[in-house]
Amino acid sequence: MRAIRNLAIILLLVFAVVAGAWWYLRGRNVTPSSGPRATASPAATGPGPTAEEVARCDDIAAKDKVPECQKVGYYVWNTVQSGKAHKANDPAACAAVDNAEDRDNCYEWYATTGIDEAPCGSISTDEGKQRCRSAVLSWGSDFSACASAPTDEDRVFCEQQVLINNRVDDPSYCDQYEVAVRTRCLERYWTVQATTKVDYQACRKIADAAAAQRCLASLPVDTDGDGLSDYAEQASYRTDPKAADSDSDGLSDYDELRVYRTDPKKVDTDSDGYSDGVEVQGGFDPRGPGRLQR
Repeated sequence: MRAIRNLAIILLLVFAVVAGAWWYLRGRNVTPSSGPRATASPAATGPGPTAEEVARCDDIAAKDKVPECQKVGYYVWNTVQSGKAHKANDPAACAAVDNAEDRDNCYEWYATTGIDEAPCGSISTDEGKQRCRSAVLSWGSDFSACASAPTDEDRVFCEQQVLINNRVDDPSYCDQYEVAVRTRCLERYWTVQATTKVDYQACRKIADAAAAQRCLASLPVDTDGDGLSDYAEQASYRTDPKAADSDSDGLSDYDELRVYRTDPKKVDTDSDGYSDGVEVQGGFDPRGPGRLQR
């Protein structure tokens, strides 16, 4: 009997709690949620074309495309047309690009990617046609073909780009040409090597003195002529930019850093009692015991 009475009391308490909660929520006009509500996403809206962009569509050559252009504005429409022309795999598709500069760029893109001068003829200006033809030559593999570039400046640019674009890393590439072209090829080759690697020694391999000076002039200043720029000596190596051999041990700073891997600020790198220069001259390793291995 006691157990039944206790159970009845518990049930009454539970009922009272539930009823109280229901009455409280009803009084506050709150309906229990059955789950999280999905919030409506705002409509994706962005700024439309400006009045100027819409008005410019009136001037496009393809009059049947004016309504299409006005929906998005001239700049977006022209960009889309340019993209379609590039994907068409046909340079004739460039004619559909309304903007003259973008249309010319389209023709040049087809010319250089296909290494074919023909699309260059459709470019609107003579200067653009020449630039396009020079660009085509520079993407080819024949150094001597650059001789047909319209100006000396274009020819030099073309010759250097042939070497760069074909990743020529051996001067023997130039041996395939007759003497005059070979000489010019070697000059360009060593100039490219010098400028891409900031290597003064490469400039000194150019046979023509004036050409070698032009090569050196294109590099950062090297006051002491040791093959290391003044900036590198001061900022990186802490050597004297006005002295080719900062520690006066008989080896230039360049040779110590790039050839023998010794300390350019220490006369005797391995502290064996002999200067680095004396050891190298005698055929010994300036960095430790034993013969010099190079």
